[in-house]
Amino acid sequence: MYEFRDGKVKEHLGSVHEFLEERKIENLQELERRFAPKAADNSSVVADTKVKEVPASKKEQAQKEFEQRRSDSKEIRRIRHRVEFLESEIGKVEAKMKDLEKILSNPGPDDDIMELTRTYLEDKRDLDHKTAEWESLMEKLDE
Repeated sequence: MYEFRDGKVKEHLGSVHEFLEERKIENLQELERRFAPKAADNSSVVADTKVKEVPASKKEQAQKEFEQRRSDSKEIRRIRHRVEFLESEIGKVEAKMKDLEKILSNPGPDDDIMELTRTYLEDKRDLDHKTAEWESLMEKLDE
C-alpha cells in the first residue's frame, strides 16, 4: 500500500487493515480528513502529531515482529521435538516388525501365527501413520 502525503510517497508493507490499525483509524476517509489542508496554524499541529506517531508505530511494528519471530521460534522448537520423538518411535516399531518378520518366516509349534500377523499389521499401520506425520512435520521445517 502506498501513502502520498507532504509531497512524498511512503510504502506500507502489509494489508490495508494493518495500515488502518497502525494509524488507529476506522477507514481511509478518516485519514483524508485528518490530513486535509487546513489553515496554516492547524497544519503545524498536524505535522507535530505525525512526527510523534511515526516512532510509536515503528516501536509497535518492531514489537509485533519480535513477537512473531518468538512465536515462530517456539513453533519450530515444538516441531523439532516432535520430529525427534517420532524418529525414535519409528525406530522402535521398525525393530519390533523386524523381529515379528523373523518369527513369521520360521514359526515354531507354539507360535500363534494369526496373532503374530495381526500384531504385525497393527505395527505396520502405526508405522505408516508415524511416518506420514514425520514427513508432514519435515515439510513444515523446510518452509
